[in-house]
Amino acid sequence: MRPRTVLLLVCLILGLGLAARWAIAWAGFIPKPTDYRKATQLTVTYRLKGQPRRVVIPQSQQLAHILNGIQVYSRDESRTMGRPPNTCDVDFAFPDGMQAHTILYGPNWLDRPGWEAVSMSTEFYNRLQDAVTEQEGRPINLLSDNPDPQAGPTQAPGPLPSPGGK
Repeated sequence: MRPRTVLLLVCLILGLGLAARWAIAWAGFIPKPTDYRKATQLTVTYRLKGQPRRVVIPQSQQLAHILNGIQVYSRDESRTMGRPPNTCDVDFAFPDGMQAHTILYGPNWLDRPGWEAVSMSTEFYNRLQDAVTEQEGRPINLLSDNPDPQAGPTQAPGPLPSPGGK
């Protein structure tokens, strides 16, 4: 075959591939990225003395404040992460009845298993942790196993003692 014929065939194949991709997306077979800021309710599941503890944040100004903290840096639809021990589940409920189960892996990583991994600012995590702490009435760390609240107050880590004992 002539080089001109090969070039024409390559361009034709690429053009047909792009047209097919556009048609499939237009028909709605390729899901669009989830806009988590449109959620109407959050359900947060964290660990308390090894047991799951669930907190629901319904539609309110507090929810709007938390969701406004979502600033997505990147989305990776090709992979999701495994489940390390110190994680927190965050379930998003949307106005159309759709639910999105996600796992918070760190202050800036949200994973929707089988769907996408999202890199975001830590503002969402900070606001979410503040809201759960407020509802529970005591400090909560979403990414670790929290101690029993009945065990009494725990001493906060203070400054290290100076070498001279003063």
